[in-house]
Amino acid sequence: MKKGIFILIALGIISVASAQTSTISGVAVTVSPTNATSTQITVSQTENFNFKRPLSLGAKGEDVRSLQIYLNMHGYQVASSGNGAPGKESDYFGIKTQLALKKFQKANGITATGYLGGITIAEINTLEGR
Repeated sequence: MKKGIFILIALGIISVASAQTSTISGVAVTVSPTNATSTQITVSQTENFNFKRPLSLGAKGEDVRSLQIYLNMHGYQVASSGNGAPGKESDYFGIKTQLALKKFQKANGITATGYLGGITIAEINTLEGR
């Protein structure tokens, strides 16, 4: 389903006959009709944030993309547009990722280094209920 149509459904501008799901940046949104006049919207996290290695400026990989998704989902936006923005997360750990990670660290009482190491990984695991 195209994102624009999905947004119209979620806003109640058009209706659906059966459940429809769209996933954007690790978040799944399901729109299900409950009766002729109402619709239920369910939001769930699909991304598994389980970091296995330290990450710092210049790192590349899918774990960097996961970190950007995590930061964007939790209010520490990597970028407002382009690479790193919600829905456009990249596999490159650049300055914008470092700055967003520093904001996360500061907000959670961790020394703001912009380095994803053991202390920050442990905090993410705690916040994720692990």
